[in-house]
Amino acid sequence: MADSEREETERKLEEVREEINDLMEDIEDAREDKSDTEQALFKAEQALGNVRKKLASLNGDIDANKSRLNRLETQQSDLQRELASQKQRLANQIRASYISGQREQLKLILNQEDPATLSRIATYYDYLNRARSEHIEEARETLHSLAQVEREIEHENQQLVKLVQQHDRERERLSKHRTSREKALVAVRSQLKQSGRTLSRLRGDEERFEALLKSLSNLLADIPDAPSAQIPFKKLRGNLGWPTQGELSHRYGEPRSPGGLKWQGVLLKAPAGNEVRSVSSGRVAFADYFQGFGLIVIVDHDDGYISLYGHNRLLYVSTGDWIERGDVIAEVGDSGGLERSALYFELRHRGQPIDPAGWLAKR
Repeated sequence: MADSEREETERKLEEVREEINDLMEDIEDAREDKSDTEQALFKAEQALGNVRKKLASLNGDIDANKSRLNRLETQQSDLQRELASQKQRLANQIRASYISGQREQLKLILNQEDPATLSRIATYYDYLNRARSEHIEEARETLHSLAQVEREIEHENQQLVKLVQQHDRERERLSKHRTSREKALVAVRSQLKQSGRTLSRLRGDEERFEALLKSLSNLLADIPDAPSAQIPFKKLRGNLGWPTQGELSHRYGEPRSPGGLKWQGVLLKAPAGNEVRSVSSGRVAFADYFQGFGLIVIVDHDDGYISLYGHNRLLYVSTGDWIERGDVIAEVGDSGGLERSALYFELRHRGQPIDPAGWLAKR
């Protein structure tokens, strides 16, 4: 892709991201049933997601810093060995020169009557002097390099201390937000139980999600396709990899509540932090928090097929990203009000939910 085309695509993606943000605000403002407790849960889970993303970034920075330190310390050891060797060579030369003595050299030269022999002796001693000067210069350069490496090591150590301190602060924030989230979740559940609004809340979440999906298909229509060839999604039927390792908790079509709502995807119980992988290549149509689904990723494949991954605790992708089959896009979590960590996975074709059982590979 040419630079001009890449810049134009990035400009369109930025416009799409802004329109999606506006859309999310409109959807949230239109909610008539939202309460202070639900708003508190929403804010707590968003804050948790942001802190986890920051921690993941800091972990990457710390690993990169330690890698640079290891490389510099190896370089330091090599330079120290080289310097020791150079010092030894210089010491040997100085010792040999001292033993032979300048007078002995002068006597040897004066006692020679053959001009050819005299010339060779003079050349030999001139070579020794030049070699000694070169070794001194080499040692000086090694000392300079060693000093530079030691300064870089000191800088990297200082950076590492700062990163670790920042990491510790973020861990404290994580703990506080987790406590806030747990309190808000208890309050929401208590309120819903007392008011009997569980069914209406589920219906409302579903309707808002349908509105989001319809809008996304229009917003992303002008974004160019990926340059690499893709296997058509429909040809992957029965061979899709499972999005994460977990136990099937709810199947497609199972009753979700006494009011007639059914599961439109599958729920996989899995440990928090499990990798979530895209089942096929495509474009990230949405990667953000959504009421009832928590932190979700929606991937637009081809020919109207999309896959959805909900209730994550951390997202690794952003709206507009192109991803390949098997790419890690998130971590399993409990966002969206779950009591235990799990992944909600859904497939749709032209807006209609389809049973993932016929698409995922047998296991």
